[in-house]
Amino acid sequence: SVTNISEGAFVDCRRLTAINVSPDNVVYSSSDGLLLDKAKTSLLMCPCGLKSVTMPVSVTNISDYAFARCEGLVFVDIPSSVIGIGNYAFEDCMALESAAIPSSVTSIGYGAFENCVALESVVIPPSVTSIGHGAFWGCRGLKTVKLPACVCETVRGFETVFGSHNVFDLSVIVGEDVTSIGDWAFRNCYGLTSVTIPSSVTNIGQGAFSSCERLASVVIPEGVTDIGREAFSDCRELRSVTIPSSATNIGQRAFNYCRALTLLKISEGVSSLGDDAFFGCDSLMSVTIPSSIDFIGLRAFGSCDGLKSVTICEGVTCIGGYAFASCHGLEELIIPSSVKRIEWGAFEGCASMKVIHVSNNGDIDAVKKMLSESGFDVDGLIFDHVEEPIPELGSEADSTTVRTALAGTVDDRLVENVTSAKQYGAYREWALKIGATDVKASP
Repeated sequence: SVTNISEGAFVDCRRLTAINVSPDNVVYSSSDGLLLDKAKTSLLMCPCGLKSVTMPVSVTNISDYAFARCEGLVFVDIPSSVIGIGNYAFEDCMALESAAIPSSVTSIGYGAFENCVALESVVIPPSVTSIGHGAFWGCRGLKTVKLPACVCETVRGFETVFGSHNVFDLSVIVGEDVTSIGDWAFRNCYGLTSVTIPSSVTNIGQGAFSSCERLASVVIPEGVTDIGREAFSDCRELRSVTIPSSATNIGQRAFNYCRALTLLKISEGVSSLGDDAFFGCDSLMSVTIPSSIDFIGLRAFGSCDGLKSVTICEGVTCIGGYAFASCHGLEELIIPSSVKRIEWGAFEGCASMKVIHVSNNGDIDAVKKMLSESGFDVDGLIFDHVEEPIPELGSEADSTTVRTALAGTVDDRLVENVTSAKQYGAYREWALKIGATDVKASP
């Protein structure tokens, strides 16, 4: 005769292992001690004393609070028939170690797994299009998570779902369905130590990983075209970064104050280097600016105290104001003939500068004049000519890029015959093997 059982009716009944329903009840039913609706499509309540649960395959919905405060529950088998997981469905299941979410699920409610402190791994399938606020808050035992587009592409998505300071030593795998990392998506995620970004991603949004203070490893795949403003700003443990050739833009302050960054590779193909992009990267010791970049942004490498050498490839035309200001350890610089303008303060405070190399076809006097007009004292510096470095081209380089890199070679037949990135790579490998330092060598 019972027609209504309220949420929480049996909460904290920790020795309860079964709720059995009369077959004559017109509202409810039961299966293996679980309380369900009459049609057995909604799981309404799990007894708090159960340690392991296998749901019937007829269940399509796990109701709000269905497993809430089942503190002894270690394992639950969610069948592929389930579409929705309700609000606070597994809240405070503190012993729950595994909860595989099937690809049939499309929505996960508010606080659904809140305070599941024993949960170490979560894979959220791409079928999930909606995740409620705080769904995994307090899951401080998480070590690895795989995330769908509805988290990664949403503004402050991770913070909203997981909470910024609730996880420690966490590795994130971005799902293959993701095409864009949203603005501030992982901002302030203190426990994030590594992230894997798939080749499907083309854009990393503004502040996407900013202030992830323990992030030490990230691979930006070929295919990413834009790295947004402050994308990795203040990631103080980040040690190495390779910017792929597909990334045409490095936004303002994209990597500023990445104080542990020691290895930086900017691939040929990157065309825009934003203001303050690498400002305050104290551990960076050397950098090569590829020929595809025309303008080095304002303060782009300012206050990089550990920076000792800078190679600017042929193709760069302007060094922006204060671009290398206060790089107190900078000793050696290569300036190509393509540079026509050095803005004020570009090398202000570079008191350790000893040698400035000018490319073979460059005018040393012209370089001295540009430096002097930018406010830099050239007295006592050594100026000499140096062969232009052989730039490295990405695998996607077209024939125009290849011809530009080979411009001025002694053997015109080389310019005519080497037209692909693959051919150029073979030539570059040969030139480096014999000790050639510029593209004017001819095999």
